[in-house]
Amino acid sequence: MTAKEFLSRAYRAEQRIHCKLAQLIALSDLVTRITITLDRVPVSTSRDVHATDGNIVKMVALKDEIDQDIDALIEYKKEILKTIRHVENPEHQMILELRYLCYKPWEHIASEIQRSVSQTYKLHEQALRSVTPAVS
Repeated sequence: MTAKEFLSRAYRAEQRIHCKLAQLIALSDLVTRITITLDRVPVSTSRDVHATDGNIVKMVALKDEIDQDIDALIEYKKEILKTIRHVENPEHQMILELRYLCYKPWEHIASEIQRSVSQTYKLHEQALRSVTPAVS
């Protein structure tokens, strides 16, 4: 695993969590939606209560999965922060933290460290080279 891949794990994990949260919201909306039909002839229908129970069980399972993913994300961030702290150059640390823990765009990072974007890219490359031994 390269330094960049290692440092990007938290971002990817967070993306997966957001995707699952969106799925949970959509599923919740479907389960709790009440549909009213207007017919001329009243029809006696019974709602399948067991189907609703099954959907609720699926929602709870998805929520548990999200909770596990959040726990993993927290561990990834701890590992990433520990790795970044081993980088000696404080400017490199800041670039790595802003990029891989705060997910800031390059323009923001450049502004934060008062450098041009191209200088920031170069510093980032240097920072990644200083992380490589810690990842191995």
